[in-house]
Amino acid sequence: MDSTQYAGAGFVDPAAYQPPAIEAVSAPPVEGEPVSRVDLPSGGWAELADPRKIRAKHRKRVMDQLNLERMQSGKGGIALDMTDGLIIMMVEKWHIPYLPGVSRPLDDPDSTGELTIPDYDRLTDELEPAREMIFPSPATVDGANKPGSPTRPAGA
Repeated sequence: MDSTQYAGAGFVDPAAYQPPAIEAVSAPPVEGEPVSRVDLPSGGWAELADPRKIRAKHRKRVMDQLNLERMQSGKGGIALDMTDGLIIMMVEKWHIPYLPGVSRPLDDPDSTGELTIPDYDRLTDELEPAREMIFPSPATVDGANKPGSPTRPAGA
């Protein structure tokens, strides 16, 4: 597909895509000692902050990481923006063997884009409790579709 075909189909030409710039912030996003250490598939590790210490100000920080232009255009990538915001907020320390000397994500937000897919996915999985704190699943009237709910779906 050339760039005119992408535009005609409502897509952005992948060669023309520019990810949003993410600015570093100076203070630790979630205060306190790391509570878990995650071993990454690459042999590296990451120490994560306690998701129970997340406050409203942290939700605002993650929301600030979202690319509003992309949201308004209906293009994909919002989930990755949220994941990057969570990684930046929750990773206190890390060691990535294929990125020697890389700073923690808070100090080098672009470093999240240099992670291998398996390492990125592992962090994404481990950050699920933090994601649930910031973006809770909507409540349902009958509790259906929630794991462990004794209520069966209405049509069942």
